[in-house]
Amino acid sequence: MIDFTLDHGSDEAELRLSGDLTVESAQKVRVIVLEAMKGGRLLSLDLSALDRVDAAGFQLLCSLYKTADCAGKRVRLASGMPHELRKAAAGAGFGPDGDEWEAGAGQRPWLGGKTDG
Repeated sequence: MIDFTLDHGSDEAELRLSGDLTVESAQKVRVIVLEAMKGGRLLSLDLSALDRVDAAGFQLLCSLYKTADCAGKRVRLASGMPHELRKAAAGAGFGPDGDEWEAGAGQRPWLGGKTDG
């Protein structure tokens, strides 16, 4: 199960997810993320309350970055991501094993913030 809160600012939206980001919740999260991206140029994701992320969850995050980039927006994974999830993300190729990743203008977190061109 996944829960969320969404706060819209003038140029930034913050989306806080809690629970499981898995294949069972991917479609619901996709709809929530698309709504969150309607306002502002920056989407900040707070994943600190996630309990589990599976391959579909990481795939959704990859898709989110690509969608944001195509729309001229930026996405930032806010600090506070649980350590085990950071390790899993790093193992899956998401940037450094750190708390915060930000991507925009062709950058891909799964390439350590490098462009794929």
